Amino acid sequence: MNNEDYFEDRVDNRDLFKDKVDWVLKDSIQEKNFQCGYCGKSVNSSKGITTIIHNDAFIEQHKDIVGVYICPNCNRPTFIDNVFSQTQVPLPKIDNNLQNIPLEVMEVYQEALDAYSVGAFTGTTLLCRKLLMHIAVDLGAKENESFAEYVKFFDEQHYISPRSHNWVDEIRKIGNKANHKLDMNTKEEAEKDLIFCEMILKSNYEYPNEISNKKEPNQ
Repeated sequence: MNNEDYFEDRVDNRDLFKDKVDWVLKDSIQEKNFQCGYCGKSVNSSKGITTIIHNDAFIEQHKDIVGVYICPNCNRPTFIDNVFSQTQVPLPKIDNNLQNIPLEVMEVYQEALDAYSVGAFTGTTLLCRKLLMHIAVDLGAKENESFAEYVKFFDEQHYISPRSHNWVDEIRKIGNKANHKLDMNTKEEAEKDLIFCEMILKSNYEYPNEISNKKEPNQ
């Protein structure tokens, strides 16, 4: 799809939404199961703001509704549109309950998670690229090296397992696409980057500290 078609589709969807939908505040709306993008809980909610779609045929074709749902666990709003654009904002965050991570590293990781949660997938991959550079330097790599050198560093210095070599090449390709090409990154690519970063963080910060913090049993 070229840029003209992309923006034309975006405008068409926006106009369709504007012409066919009114917001209606209700205490009880059609129930929806979803994973909250704030607290991460899988919930069922019937509280929020629903819509009226001004087209009987359209309603018949799309049994779902568009609405803002209030999470019963954390009471925060999630916008869900399964009719016009298959959208949830914010998206469920990938687990970030990591321990013993250096503050500067954790701040970049959290920013990458936040970008993912609002559907900024190219931004997520760029932040993951920056995050991996931070981690590599913290683990002993030289500053101001190329991204490819930092990825190579993880592999050669055994900061990833021998069976993860395919991951290294995949992450290098995704990082290069985000930084050097005009193509937008996909949700799947962003998720791969985040999973790889989580693996690096857990295996090199969280797990080693868990072991070292355990007290030895009395002899």
